[in-house]
Amino acid sequence: MGKTWLFAPAGLEDWLGAARRGRLASGEVYALPIEHVMAKYLLLALSYVFIGPVRFERRFGEQIERRFGEALELLSSSALLASLPPGREEAGAPAAAASAEAGMVWAIAAGSFSRLPGMRAAFFPDEALASLRLPVPFSD
Repeated sequence: MGKTWLFAPAGLEDWLGAARRGRLASGEVYALPIEHVMAKYLLLALSYVFIGPVRFERRFGEQIERRFGEALELLSSSALLASLPPGREEAGAPAAAASAEAGMVWAIAAGSFSRLPGMRAAFFPDEALASLRLPVPFSD
C-alpha cells in the first residue's frame, strides 16, 4: 500500500459486489506523503485503543519511537496514554516479537477515550496542523 490510503465504499451493495468479484472494495484511493499515511495509521490504531511498535515497524520499516517518540512521551506524561512494559504481546505480532526488543506498547489510559480527538492531533504532520486553524464553512 505504500503511500496510499483508501476508504471502503459507503454502500453495502458496492462493497459486497467488489468482494464477489474478488476485488479490494475501495470507494476512494489516494496518494499521500508517507508522514500523513503514518499519522492516519496511528489515528486508526488509537481508535482501537492500542499503538504498538511491531505492527508500525512492519508496515513502515521504521521504529515508531524514532518518528513519534516526542508525541508518545507527551501523551504518556499527560496521562492520556499508558505505557505497557516491554514483553507485552502485541495483537497480531508473532509471539517472538513480544520481548524487550519489541519496545513499549501504548494504550489509551483508563478514562481518556473521550479525549481521543485531541490526542490524535499529536500525530498530525506540521502542514496538516495548519489546516486545523482554517474556518469550517457551514451551509444552511
